[in-house]
Amino acid sequence: MHKTGASLFGRYTSCWENVGEYLNRPSKNMTPEKQARLEACLKELATLLYEQTDKSKLTNLESIEKTVRTQMLELVSPEIALFLLNKQQEPK
Repeated sequence: MHKTGASLFGRYTSCWENVGEYLNRPSKNMTPEKQARLEACLKELATLLYEQTDKSKLTNLESIEKTVRTQMLELVSPEIALFLLNKQQEPK
């Protein structure tokens, strides 16, 4: 990876450390165990998406943001929407 890209990505990934702090805040709807599981899943997802990313495109914060947004719209959001739709259609 380009040295500048690596540096920028390093700064960007340090933001993921704050995700843990955010997820570890008390939640009315989620147990601490579920919060920990969510954090672990998000880190695993981030790793999988990073592995599939063209690293040459991660040259600045804007390109990183666009990459993440594209991955979320194309890969993550449709799966979550389909899951929620299927859950909604299950007999109660």
